[in-house]
Amino acid sequence: MRKLFFLMALMVGAFGIAQAAALPATLELIRLSSSKTVRLEPKRPNASSVVIYYKVRRGDSIGNLANRFGITTRAIKLSTKITKNSIYPGEILKIPLQKTDLEPEREARLPPGAFWYTVKRGDTLSTIQNRYDFTQMDLVNANPALRSLDQIKLGERLIIPGDTEGAYVILKKGQDLMDVSANHGVDIDDLIRANNSRNLSVLQAGDYVVLPGIDADATLARLEERRDAEEVVRIQARFELAKERIAAARAELAVQAKNRAALRLLSVQAQNKARERLRNAQRSSTSRVRRATASFSFPSFRGGYIWPMRGTITSGFGRRGFWIGSSNFHTGLDIAAPYGTPIYAAKGGVVQQSGYGYFGLNVWINTGGGVQNIYGHMSRTAVYSGQYVERGQLIGWEGCSGICTGPHLHFEIRVNGSPVNPLRYLP
Repeated sequence: MRKLFFLMALMVGAFGIAQAAALPATLELIRLSSSKTVRLEPKRPNASSVVIYYKVRRGDSIGNLANRFGITTRAIKLSTKITKNSIYPGEILKIPLQKTDLEPEREARLPPGAFWYTVKRGDTLSTIQNRYDFTQMDLVNANPALRSLDQIKLGERLIIPGDTEGAYVILKKGQDLMDVSANHGVDIDDLIRANNSRNLSVLQAGDYVVLPGIDADATLARLEERRDAEEVVRIQARFELAKERIAAARAELAVQAKNRAALRLLSVQAQNKARERLRNAQRSSTSRVRRATASFSFPSFRGGYIWPMRGTITSGFGRRGFWIGSSNFHTGLDIAAPYGTPIYAAKGGVVQQSGYGYFGLNVWINTGGGVQNIYGHMSRTAVYSGQYVERGQLIGWEGCSGICTGPHLHFEIRVNGSPVNPLRYLP
């Protein structure tokens, strides 16, 4: 029995020696463990895998080997040209391995001076351009796959261009610098110098090549068209959002339609009588006036103020039954009149602001003593910042700028920064 086993071992050894003699001399040996050795079969040109010869050991199965090498049992059978599922110790199997199992992925080669940059939190294309001192044309040249001139994503990779200005192209399979020179009309000597590639075989498919003196004008034009289209979409979205907000505000205002209609029907005389009753009540109850004015004093009712515009009060001071923005508290008086009605200074003072602000096109006047008068939603202004205006002087014309549902003047009085009811000051 021992002689038979010894004879079989000699036969297996002879078979292995014969197999080794039949393989090319460049075969590489790799040791998988202390008890087994396999041989690498040389990879054919442009092949995507290699094959190892594996000698079956006791306890091996096709399923175990497939799991160990990360392939399928069918791949082992096809490579070894067997159909059976059972294998025996000493049997030689051919196991195909993908190239990626043996070799790491090769990073694409970039032109001299160029390098990869990974977008970090807070980065924009403008800040990256300023940091590395290159133009938008350089950015488009170096990144042929760029999707937008305005938007980048966290973790996205960009190519920072090198010393040579020109468009970058990616070598396709089977291409070399001679092909690139012919395809793009660039002198081969210039191409070699720009890419520092005296040895043409250094470049491979997937590498980047710079074309000196050539700009990616068509790519830039396409990205600019996309930017214009994106801006149109953004403007349209903002317009639609504004329309929705105005529609919602009008829907809420409709709930108060009856009250507003009744207020418009009041005569000027009835309004004056109501204000006179309010002033009489305030004079007769000093404590209540103090509580209502949040514990600060205000000028005499007799001296100082005139009505800034002739019109109809459409919304008074205080809480309302609808919301605009995040509040339903109205900080002034809304006085409606035909578009372009003149607006006059209710009291003299120094113009603090004249132009677009919180209340659309507005004018802020400091009348002294910590008091500010605000005139909002104008169509035009007639004064400038720093100017002193007299009471009754023309300061602008009524309009509907800013958040507005119709032509009116928003007149507001603030004392030490807090809004108070303007009816307490107006005659």
